[in-house]
Amino acid sequence: MIGKIVNTMRDIFTRHKLLVSASFSLLVAIAIFIALFFVIPREVELSSNPTVAEYQRELVNLKAKADKDSSDLDAHKNYAVALYASGDLQAAKSQYEKVIQLNSSDASAYNYLANTHRDLGETEAAVRSYKKAISLDPRQVNYYANLANMQLYTLNKPADAIATYKSGLEATPANSQLEFLLATAYEQTGDAQAARQTYQNILSYEADNQLAKSALARLGS
Repeated sequence: MIGKIVNTMRDIFTRHKLLVSASFSLLVAIAIFIALFFVIPREVELSSNPTVAEYQRELVNLKAKADKDSSDLDAHKNYAVALYASGDLQAAKSQYEKVIQLNSSDASAYNYLANTHRDLGETEAAVRSYKKAISLDPRQVNYYANLANMQLYTLNKPADAIATYKSGLEATPANSQLEFLLATAYEQTGDAQAARQTYQNILSYEADNQLAKSALARLGS
């Protein structure tokens, strides 16, 4: 009788021991799976845009280069461009700020930083950065265009936009791109006469400009 009790107790102990062991093994397996899930890089869903997809593929390498040398201006700039193209605006802004810390006279970095501020809805910061880019490189047409377009379409300040276009034309006279944008701004403010004069001025030095011709035809000139 005592022997049967002892054997029964041994069997119960053995079964519980196996259950505990199996439970522990299961918990270990779950922990390993969770660790691997978060540690092992997973393939990012690439954009359908080939250019953006290429930037996404290069993000890891570009980050490694930027992290390797905190003073490598080009590495930080390339990483920032890739981040912006991939849609990570906050990270891009941080990288452009690092670029400017490394070279405070880099006009293009201020322009790119302004684009990032603009896309994040930080319009006041965007205006400051665009103006800084212009002050550093006053002959770069895109800086004027970027600032004026934001003033016109985002901030609804056509007078400021017109002033910006005019400043750009003072720095880069006879620039049909800026002058066409200026004429378009005049149109949007309802000043058809100033728009006509501006389109006509484009044709005075660029007689075959089809955009100006079409605009004049639309305005009835």
